[in-house]
Amino acid sequence: MKVSKEKYLEILEKAERAYSDKRYLEAFLLQSCLIEGIVRAYAASKLYMRISGDKGLEEKLNRWQFTNILDALLFSEKIDTALYEKLKEYNKQRNVVVHALLSGGPELNDELKAFYEFGREMKGLIVDDIQKQLDPEYRTDEIRRKLADLSRELNSYAEGTRS
Repeated sequence: MKVSKEKYLEILEKAERAYSDKRYLEAFLLQSCLIEGIVRAYAASKLYMRISGDKGLEEKLNRWQFTNILDALLFSEKIDTALYEKLKEYNKQRNVVVHALLSGGPELNDELKAFYEFGREMKGLIVDDIQKQLDPEYRTDEIRRKLADLSRELNSYAEGTRS
């Protein structure tokens, strides 16, 4: 599964616009699609060597429920327990919204606002970090920046030791 940075940013913008227009359900559902899509792509990238070329395994991964993907990432030590717990909590909130809507439950605006804010926090802490791991251009730029920082630091040590 390939993640298009442009499409990701387009959907993120739609979600933010919906939130600012107080269309909380739309905002939350768009956001939950983004989070699930990024996590699925991350799982596919981490499990690629095991499933590559095996259509059956590729199809299974595509059909897995989100919780199964989280379990596989945790068990394979691709994510830590803290990240696992945050993603499980977000998924639980998504399920609350979906089931309340289907049962004709009351308007969820307060809950949706809170869930969306939790997703924003997670996006910053989790999804953006996962997306960085999936984006080779970002990794290259990040490595170059770190090398430049180290070079400056080493040069300052060298200059400081000179009399």
